[in-house]
Amino acid sequence: MGAKKALQQGLNNVAYLRAQIEQLNQYFSKDEVDEIWITFPDPQLRYSKAKKD
Repeated sequence: MGAKKALQQGLNNVAYLRAQIEQLNQYFSKDEVDEIWITFPDPQLRYSKAKKD
């Protein structure tokens, strides 16, 4: 959804990456990124599993 909105708005400075936080230096150079938003950190508790406990 976010990538679709970024394309629709013509944003070219947006990237989405699914990776372990420890590996970020493999994807970005020093001082290449100003902000990182962690929107859906894993593990996420799923409601179906939470109800069973």
